Amino acid sequence: MPQKPSSEENFKILEKLPEELKEVLFSLDTADNIADICEKFKVPAGKISLVAGTTGKVLSKTLPLGDFQKTLKEEVGLEGSVAKNVSDEINFRIFSKVKESLAPTPIKNVPGGIISLPSAEETPKRPPSKDSYREKIE
Repeated sequence: MPQKPSSEENFKILEKLPEELKEVLFSLDTADNIADICEKFKVPAGKISLVAGTTGKVLSKTLPLGDFQKTLKEEVGLEGSVAKNVSDEINFRIFSKVKESLAPTPIKNVPGGIISLPSAEETPKRPPSKDSYREKIE
């Protein structure tokens, strides 16, 4: 199991995240959505914080979005169908809102062999994409 990052490392990771991801990561709506989803799919109470933590890893870009369901199953310990349902619902309710910001960011090497993510200012702005989940309001 990988070692947890230190508080300083976490701060550096958060410092470089786009504002959009920071807002969703610390949003009460995100916490409420996770709680609702876990209740809906009967996630055991002791695993809800692990689901929230894994969601936070995706939002902080320390866990690739493509590994989310697998991590829910293998590390959190959710049963296969529950992991899939929770993953799909979190993708729909939370990750779909920030899918552009969650796209893989190129990693650059800096002197001393330390790997660094580009800061929010260095990340190119992308035009908003059409969200297939939203209905047209007339």
